Amino acid sequence: MSQTKVKKQTPEQAALIIVYREKWIAIALSTGSINCSQAAETIKSADCAIGKTAPTIIFVDRICQQLAATELDI
Repeated sequence: MSQTKVKKQTPEQAALIIVYREKWIAIALSTGSINCSQAAETIKSADCAIGKTAPTIIFVDRICQQLAATELDI
């Protein structure tokens, strides 16, 4: 696969950088729920595509929800 170096951005490309930056900042700071099964499948597919073994995936938010729902004896 050949790659072309970009030597100068067009004004449209420069404007899109701002749009994409804001989009990904919002995603990164999001505290909403995710589709865990879709995320796991995406990770497994990406690892397969590069010839890696899929990792064990642990979703911490589910563990936290389970702990919050359990009464702890202190």
